Amino acid sequence: MDFTAPEVLQNKRIVVIDDQGSIRGLLQAFLKDAGFRRVDCAMDGRDGLDYLIGHAVDLVICDWNMPKMSGLEILKKVRECEQTSTLPFLMLTSSSELARVRAAVDSGVSEYLIKPFQPKQLFQKVVKLLENSSHQPRRMRPDSSEEPQEMEGFEPAFEDIEGLKGSSGQ
Repeated sequence: MDFTAPEVLQNKRIVVIDDQGSIRGLLQAFLKDAGFRRVDCAMDGRDGLDYLIGHAVDLVICDWNMPKMSGLEILKKVRECEQTSTLPFLMLTSSSELARVRAAVDSGVSEYLIKPFQPKQLFQKVVKLLENSSHQPRRMRPDSSEEPQEMEGFEPAFEDIEGLKGSSGQ
């Protein structure tokens, strides 16, 4: 199968949030090889939320089980925020437990992918989510219950895996 993103989708900004460096690297490399030019990564849930506060994105691909903040917690914050309430959100997990799937659906997940998955499955879901999205990318506003953050000069702790050649990505 040809994994080439439609040209109209190639400049969409995607963020991969996963605490496993090898998974982040594989996802970023696959998506870039498929033609998506703007794929960034965050190393855990907290860094992922910081990234969403600092950047307007078109799609979130997020692992469920992470330190500092779970994928479900991030999803709930994304859905609670007016600027990101319609942001396409693809949850990755190794659990097919019905209660977890239901919790993600109840929280507004756009799609759910159970590990391990085939590249074709990921590609199809990413393209479908981006093609069907009416989301206008805007940065998330920090939750008023959290400590205010200064946005000028803000640099979240995210990484571009391709810049880490020869390292583990962690």
